[in-house]
Amino acid sequence: MLKQNMIMIIGSGSAGSFLGLKLARHGFNVHVIEQQGNAGGFQKDTGLVSNYITNVLEANNLQLPRKLVINKLYNYVIHGLNKQVLISLKNPDFLIDSYAFDNWLYEKAYDYGVVFAFNTRFQNIQQGKVVLKDLKNKKVYKIKPSILIAADGVNSNVAKQVKLYGDRVLYQGLEFTVKTTLFKDSNTVHVYPYYELLAWVVPESETIARVGLIAKTAGLKALQRFLKHLNIYNVKVLQKRAGLVCLYNPKQAWVSNTGRTLLLGDAALQMKATSFGGIVQGLKAAQHLANALKLGKPVMYGKLAKPLRRELYMHLVIRKFWNSVPLKKWDLIIQLLKDNKALVEVLSKHSRDNIASLVLQALKNSPKLLNMKNLATILNLTK
Repeated sequence: MLKQNMIMIIGSGSAGSFLGLKLARHGFNVHVIEQQGNAGGFQKDTGLVSNYITNVLEANNLQLPRKLVINKLYNYVIHGLNKQVLISLKNPDFLIDSYAFDNWLYEKAYDYGVVFAFNTRFQNIQQGKVVLKDLKNKKVYKIKPSILIAADGVNSNVAKQVKLYGDRVLYQGLEFTVKTTLFKDSNTVHVYPYYELLAWVVPESETIARVGLIAKTAGLKALQRFLKHLNIYNVKVLQKRAGLVCLYNPKQAWVSNTGRTLLLGDAALQMKATSFGGIVQGLKAAQHLANALKLGKPVMYGKLAKPLRRELYMHLVIRKFWNSVPLKKWDLIIQLLKDNKALVEVLSKHSRDNIASLVLQALKNSPKLLNMKNLATILNLTK
């Protein structure tokens, strides 16, 4: 039974369940509402996360279970049209089963007393009460939680209801899991920054890979063209995934005027504009939000999360530069990176999920990046 005096979270993805766990540890009465019949709903993302996720989890007395890790990735090959550069990671990235990851966090939260209502849809808000519909028995409930948190994705219905939706730029992400022996190194990710907004090949094993992209338009046709671009024809498709991704908007509000409704994760556009990944960012934001609620000051969420906003903005700046580079200039970028061994070394040691540290180390260890000749070359890339 849903109780009136509680914190209600709409959405049981990794950010929503992780927040529920943290709040329950602080003694809050937490209810999580999920439209689907399981935690996280449908698996829509690749599940590629940096090693930095272990830092976030361990800071909260959690350890990533080995059984959730499908593969460890030690290398990245970044492709231009005709050139490529290899970056070998000091600490491997993980390809995780994101569906199982969401369910693992759900089980942890459930064990701490978080109440989950599956097959229950958020309808709207009427006179300050949240209207929910049980999709099995068709009953409608009206509840007035003390705090409402939207963790219901980039197209957040909660954000629309409380007029926090703002200006959003959404794109379609598509991915096929295919059987292929084209990429024989099962520990190397291939990234194609010039293709659509971003394209990738992430291996599960020597014979299975996840091939996907973020499309500007007509996502399915773009993915089919990309497969042909890779010379992958008539392959067996084992699984298909699709979902919306967002471009971070620094003007996006995360807290309503009353301070009683807050946005989290993809609903708050807390997604890296470079790779369009947001698992780690959602977990980081949940920490800040839990701390704000623990202090009894929900409006402090934005202030506590300033470091996260700064990082998301840095990814956005890189994305804007990225989008401005003409297709024919990508080989020049790859060559600049290839020639700058100090920068490649920094990229191998520092996580993209701690981009402030990465950029600082890049500028510190690669002064050649700032010399006039290289700056002129970089500025000319957009022309």
